Amino acid sequence: AATAATAATAATAATDNSRAPNGVVEIDAATGAARVLHSFADDVAIFGSAHDPDADIVYLWWSVMGQLLPFAAGNATLLDPVDVDMSRCEGGTGCFNELQWDARRRTLVAVAIGFGGPQNAIVSIDPLTGAVAQLSPAFSRDCALYLQCSTFDSASSTFFAWLACTEEPTAQLYGISTLAGAGNKGNTTLLSVSMRDVLGPMVFDPARNAPIGV
Repeated sequence: AATAATAATAATAATDNSRAPNGVVEIDAATGAARVLHSFADDVAIFGSAHDPDADIVYLWWSVMGQLLPFAAGNATLLDPVDVDMSRCEGGTGCFNELQWDARRRTLVAVAIGFGGPQNAIVSIDPLTGAVAQLSPAFSRDCALYLQCSTFDSASSTFFAWLACTEEPTAQLYGISTLAGAGNKGNTTLLSVSMRDVLGPMVFDPARNAPIGV
């Protein structure tokens, strides 16, 4: 599996500045200057990512089905890919979306579409082994998920996701508890808006103890 990552990537030094780079890019927040940390081949796609700030590793959900690709940002190095268990995904295909980092449990969390049957759930993905575990109560697969609009609060173990679960042209922001046992509060609807007025992308601000969206 490690050779798959090597074959699908190109040398960082060979960067074509005439077009947007396909790779991992660092942007200077003060100047806006961009620096390519690692370039990918043109046929590589990244569908989601999450950052572990303590280890300074960016986990990439990439175009090799079922593989998680860790990138060590500190020394701009790709680590060995991790095969993720997809046995509970319907049809055995990739069903994980909206990767987030859970700093408290030091694991990835994601929305699984069609997980363990015709249902959705929040799951954890072990970044070292690829093991997957269901964290939340299941919710209807009829709920449409807004991509690139989720965030996660590690302190309360709450996954915030925008879903459209009714026939009405509305979207709801859900707070989905991922706590174990009696501490799990289930799914809480926090906000309802027009399906065109979703606040996203979002991040969670620990200082304000609230999700912030655009």
